[in-house]
Amino acid sequence: MITAERLDRDALMAAQGRRLSELVATIHRRNTFYTRKFDDAGLSIERLQFPRDLERLPLTTKAELNADQAANPPWGTAFTEPLERYTRYCQTSSTTGRPLRWIDTNESWQFLLDCWKAVYRGARVGPGDRVFFPFSFGPFLGFWAGFEAGPQMGLHCIPGGGMSSQVRLALIEAIQPTVVCCTPTYALRLAEVAAQDPPVEAQQLLVDRAVEPERAPGRVDLGRGRVGPQHHAHRVAGDQVDQPEHHDRHQQQDGDAEHQPAYDKAIHCCLFRDWRLEMRD
Repeated sequence: MITAERLDRDALMAAQGRRLSELVATIHRRNTFYTRKFDDAGLSIERLQFPRDLERLPLTTKAELNADQAANPPWGTAFTEPLERYTRYCQTSSTTGRPLRWIDTNESWQFLLDCWKAVYRGARVGPGDRVFFPFSFGPFLGFWAGFEAGPQMGLHCIPGGGMSSQVRLALIEAIQPTVVCCTPTYALRLAEVAAQDPPVEAQQLLVDRAVEPERAPGRVDLGRGRVGPQHHAHRVAGDQVDQPEHHDRHQQQDGDAEHQPAYDKAIHCCLFRDWRLEMRD
């Protein structure tokens, strides 16, 4: 994985093409969902060459996967290995409808962890860093993968589930993490709560590092509190939303997330690096 991250563009595209060819050949005739889509598209799998033929692959939508699971409960038909090989379960947040269930083998789960390791390396997060996850660990994929990937590369990972925002702020004050992993909307919520009720009379909470998956919200004025980046934030993953406000259901605790600050992105997860939570008069 590290070697691939350092390839030039042409070599990277060639490596991606080889891996995609292997993936398509592996799932054809073994994965019912994708075999049906490939056959309906009239593809001759053995003749495909990537990345040249990438546009010939049929597009798959979340709605299709949800419909497949509704017709073939509970897992649908988009799995490749025998069911007894699957060891992990996650699902989407269901903010837009029916949750999408997803299962992983040990091998596919480790691939997700390796992707998170690339994220950490890109953020200059490594051994010696202490990472705090102020998140209620349900079946949501992102934080399970981020949390489990950390120890494999020497990070000290601290769970923050089942806590109110006030308790989480006090824990940040106590353990002094260098990285906080949460959604931008919840980071704004922490700033809002800190402004209303400063923990342990702290006038400033400083987190050494941050990386966020799509785009930093910039410096946001919250009255007496604000959150702002000190360094560039590295992109990981995110979804745009049309509405200017995003209600962060993932991190709602004890009713303290009833009113979320306005923000123009619904981002699944981020690592805050070199961000400062400041108290102002």
